[in-house]
Amino acid sequence: MISVSTFEACQRIKQAATTKGDEDMLHVLRGVNDDLIAADAKYHKNCYALYVMNSKKVVHSSEAGNESETPYDKAFHQLIDELNPGIKEGRAYDMNSVLIMYREFLADEGVAGEDYTRQCLKDRLKNFFGEEVVFHQQTDRAKPELIYASSIGLQDVINAWALTRKAENKVNQENEKEKTRPIACVARDIRTEIKKSKGITTRPLDSRDIAIELTRKLIPDCLYWLVRAIITGESDGSNQPKECCNITVERQILSICQDIIHCCTRGRVKLPKHTGLAITVHHLTSSKHLITLLNKMGHCCSYDEMRAIDTSAAMELLAKTEEFGTVIPSNISPGVFVQLAADNNDINEETLDGKNTTHATTMVVYQKKAYGPDPSPVPLADHRVKRRSLQCTKYRSARHMAVDLQHPPMPTKLIPKCIKGSAIHSPRPVRWI
Repeated sequence: MISVSTFEACQRIKQAATTKGDEDMLHVLRGVNDDLIAADAKYHKNCYALYVMNSKKVVHSSEAGNESETPYDKAFHQLIDELNPGIKEGRAYDMNSVLIMYREFLADEGVAGEDYTRQCLKDRLKNFFGEEVVFHQQTDRAKPELIYASSIGLQDVINAWALTRKAENKVNQENEKEKTRPIACVARDIRTEIKKSKGITTRPLDSRDIAIELTRKLIPDCLYWLVRAIITGESDGSNQPKECCNITVERQILSICQDIIHCCTRGRVKLPKHTGLAITVHHLTSSKHLITLLNKMGHCCSYDEMRAIDTSAAMELLAKTEEFGTVIPSNISPGVFVQLAADNNDINEETLDGKNTTHATTMVVYQKKAYGPDPSPVPLADHRVKRRSLQCTKYRSARHMAVDLQHPPMPTKLIPKCIKGSAIHSPRPVRWI
């Protein structure tokens, strides 16, 4: 038992009895002329704390309806109502949680409480509770202070707080699992669709395969609409157009989708972006390190793969040259009527003797585009083996190739049957452009 030794304790007991309407306590106080010190009164620490704390709650309830209170006072009273039951039950609160709670109450009152500090809230709690609560700083300074009733032991508070935090963490983990479970199901379904993607053929590479129209057909619908919903915020894909109105956003969506497919399949599925970007970067910079860096970040194919694509294109060109007897542009189709136009291309450079000036003949080939879709190209070279460099031993020697380029014969397979045998069909030198 503790003896009443201060006038402040006498005043608190009297004020608590008056506020609660405790006639028995008021009768005792009037019997000793409100002088508990002279009467050598004694009290139990826990009983004194609970008696005075309950009186403060009654005072707070009576003042809650006062319209002159500031938003900070109203939020603080709501915080006290939230903390009082737990403190009386022996619970402990960390100051971080208390501060977050107080800021939420301020937000409800229309006040931005981000600048309200922990120390200001601690001082206000001290002024309100006095000696009824204790602020304990843990051994690890990085952990927040604990606030609990002074009537209970420190070890009990720490154990109760640890159990409470453990239970809260378990609940939070369960909530996170519930949130991530649907995401995992969606990711599994999309991954299954990605595994069905076939990509494009890169040996040899057809320039039509890297067009944006074909790219959309290579991407699974579920992946496309997921990325599009994340970027644009479109929730219902059934009421939306198949492509974004903004071509820049559409290109970004397709780029991200191709990156996901490339990473998911470990680069086994060849895609337009990763093939075209590697070839373009090499054409502009000739940098192996830059292509390797982009490949490690998942933006393009490897340097070896890019070299194999270039080599297959050269092999296909040489095979066509062997087949048709001359170099034929890729946009000229065999068996379709062609028109040719030729003219002199003379450049009279200024030389000292007026000799060795340029005199050439330029020829252009015209061919009408066939109606309907273009036929799929038929590879002429053997692309089953992946090669990084060109091997010319299977084809004609470099000296013969140089002679053929100077005087290539007219390719007979490109001339329709209706004009074969005419004056046009002759071994006259022709240069294709």
